[in-house]
Parts: sequence; C-alpha cells; structure tokens
Amino acid sequence: MGISALVFGRVVTLRAGAVWRAFGMLLGFAALIGAFDAAFGTNYMYLRAKPGNASLLDSFGPWPGYLIVTAVVALGLFWLLWLPVRGSAATGRAASAD
Repeated sequence: MGISALVFGRVVTLRAGAVWRAFGMLLGFAALIGAFDAAFGTNYMYLRAKPGNASLLDSFGPWPGYLIVTAVVALGLFWLLWLPVRGSAATGRAASAD
C-alpha cells in the first residue's frame, strides 16, 4: 500500500525500465520457488501442476505451456499498472536532466 501511495501520489517517480526489472524479479522468485517445489515435492505458485479444482489456468493449456501463458499475462498486467504513472516517469527523467 505504501509504495502505491508514493507512486500514484506522484511523490516518487518510476525509473525507466521499472516494469522489466519488476518482471525479472518475479521470474527470479518463480525460479527459486520452482527449485523449492522440485526439492520438497510441493506446488507453490502452481509451478508443478494445476490446482485440483477448476480455475483460469485450465484455459491456458497443459503444463508447462500454461506457465508461459501466465508469464505473458503477468507482463501485460505489469504494463497496464504502469500506464497511469507513465507520465510521472517521463517527468522524473526530464527533471533530473536539468
């Protein structure tokens, strides 16, 4: 909540490449969780199998294809979340150039 208030309140601006850095961190975190899942036989983040009940993942195809589709959807959502603050990111770069 605090970060959202800072960004949407235009107190802090996002630097260029923020979406790509956040997405990279998500993929890194998923890789760590995937290694943990493989080592201990767990299924956090549904990286090893889909949930037993019906879910949106059922429409994304079989394993491991749904992992790629969900990564693309996540990247799209990251960009959508960036849209409202994209002007502040450009303003922040212009102000630092002065």
